Amino acid sequence: MASLGFRITKNTFFLFFGQIAVLALNTVTLVLLARYWDASVFGIFSYALVWVGF
Repeated sequence: MASLGFRITKNTFFLFFGQIAVLALNTVTLVLLARYWDASVFGIFSYALVWVGF
């Protein structure tokens, strides 16, 4: 059985890098959508994201 300190360190590591991965994927997705859509459509999408985020 692993020690408590090792388990906490391992879980912290996975949570931290999981959040980094989600941030990176969100950034890539938004950049690709911004390039695919024109400015007005992306603006509407961004506005909707703000309201969903609240």
